[in-house]
Amino acid sequence: MPRSIAKRPPLQGVFRAPGSKPETQRALLMGTLAGGRTSIHSPLVSRETALMADACRALGAEITRSGDRIDIVGADPWRTAHGPGYVWAGGSALIARVCAVIGSALPGRLIVDGTCSLRERPFGPLFEVLAGKDVGFLFPGPPGRPPFATLSDRLPGGRYDLATTVSSQFATALLIAAPLAADPLRLRLRGPLYSMSYIRQTVDMMSRFGVPVQEASGMRELTVPGGKRYQARTLRLTGDYTSASYLMGAAAVTRGRVTVTNLDPHSAQGERTIVDILTELGARIHRLDGDGSVTIDCGDLTGAADAAFDLRDCPNILPTVAAVAATVPGRIRITGGRLTQHHKSPRIAAMATELSKVGIPVALVTDRDGAVDGLDIRGRVSHEGDADFSDHGDHRILMATVLLGLAGRRPCRIGDAADTADSFPAFMNLLDLDAEVFAEER
Repeated sequence: MPRSIAKRPPLQGVFRAPGSKPETQRALLMGTLAGGRTSIHSPLVSRETALMADACRALGAEITRSGDRIDIVGADPWRTAHGPGYVWAGGSALIARVCAVIGSALPGRLIVDGTCSLRERPFGPLFEVLAGKDVGFLFPGPPGRPPFATLSDRLPGGRYDLATTVSSQFATALLIAAPLAADPLRLRLRGPLYSMSYIRQTVDMMSRFGVPVQEASGMRELTVPGGKRYQARTLRLTGDYTSASYLMGAAAVTRGRVTVTNLDPHSAQGERTIVDILTELGARIHRLDGDGSVTIDCGDLTGAADAAFDLRDCPNILPTVAAVAATVPGRIRITGGRLTQHHKSPRIAAMATELSKVGIPVALVTDRDGAVDGLDIRGRVSHEGDADFSDHGDHRILMATVLLGLAGRRPCRIGDAADTADSFPAFMNLLDLDAEVFAEER
């Protein structure tokens, strides 16, 4: 149901960041591929992690949730054959991509499908590198797009060459499945490197599950040795910096002061750079490493005459940074986001459209290859508002437009907020938006 959102007083309070989505998804997969029982404490419980849990069940795992803990009885895939399985990936490209590789290494067939938006996401580079190793798929529809069925039951080792300019998830999919390979697997990353923080998170989680990854040439070469198997673990996950960015962003837009807890200051998550970005824009920061909290005071957020932020290692905060930039006087140039054009929506273009609706001067930035790579924004403290925002079918665009609406002198309107369930189900309630800001349109 459509809702309106209006300017509000400065946001104040203490908020707990929800669990990390990348950590939760990777731990679910590795716990599935490990023998024995794995327990995950403080996971993210969201629509996309629930989809990942269902995918792991399709691979043979037993998964139960009790309070703030998920227990996994691994599928022990090296000794357990299964018949045809079916994975519904929803809108999650990570689920579809990882299951494509895992399913190709296991006995039996695996069918993977998802939403219409997933069917439009790029898969070609992954299928091409697998085809080079004689790993095949059946495509009932357009080649290289879901739905697909695995045709192989053996993942060869050896060298795989991939670029990260479309998605780092292709590399993550190969790495996670590498312990299933017949021989040691060496992944070589070529060309400009993007979203390496997600590959680092994959490597870190593999190590926590007992599979070391050998790194060389600044992580351009990653080798998973043969004979290594995931081992069941009990582990506690940390908070998600991308989700925390919306809380910090709401403080920035409203010139408030918030404390966000459950954040690891040494996390491999690239999105933790949101703290540095807000610092450069004038926020005052106080960290308490012992309890994982960050206090951000945005009362004097005045911005810089000409600021520039390269987000190639933290692309998921591009919508947040764009929304904050729109409310900071001066010029802010955002680059390094070309991968986000292949996410649930073309996020750079989507944010440009939404910023233009409220009169924020914005221009697309292209890189040397001519790819849309970022935004050039000339912000102001507030805007006229009175706009109908679209979420473009994307939970991150939805939450970013909520932040943008908080700076409007007249109420703006957004659609159904249900898509926050993908990654941050409590977003509206944590900010008390239903009580203070939102009202159902009559």
